[in-house]
Amino acid sequence: MTRHEDGRAHPERLSPRRRIETFMSRAAYEIRAVGEVPRELLDDFEGMTVSANPAGTTIHVVLGDEAELHGLLEALSREGFVVVDVHREPDVAPDPD
Repeated sequence: MTRHEDGRAHPERLSPRRRIETFMSRAAYEIRAVGEVPRELLDDFEGMTVSANPAGTTIHVVLGDEAELHGLLEALSREGFVVVDVHREPDVAPDPD
């Protein structure tokens, strides 16, 4: 943080490149769907954990951007699964690449 002349603190200004990187950071999600989602439907999405119970399927996944999230939700919808909750979890560390 930097300070105004009168001593008030204000956040650092981010360069346009840094704002884009921050906006497009990876995010963890918990997605709940009605029914048992078959594993093969989720093969295109890496690094997810899936648990099924009588109430439905819970998916925990870290995605690179909103397009991946929408792709996953669309895949579930296309196969007839009703998504009942999508919850973004606390921030995850940036990809080391």
